[in-house]
Amino acid sequence: MKEYIVQAIAQETIDSFDAHNAPELIRCKDCIHRGKSEKCVLSAISEEKDFPLFMLDNRGEWFCADGKRKEER
Repeated sequence: MKEYIVQAIAQETIDSFDAHNAPELIRCKDCIHRGKSEKCVLSAISEEKDFPLFMLDNRGEWFCADGKRKEER
């Protein structure tokens, strides 16, 4: 399953989004930048404020425009 602004469950819908190069929504828990303060705004804030990252990113459920998947599907 991939997520966009609208959740896409049916493979036909996913294929349609992919065909139109719609960007996939990447959640923090799936992002290659999670925990890297030079690429992740929440990680930078976490380090600056000495606050646990999981408290800011809702245990990985948050997302941002710069998310990149850890591994290709």
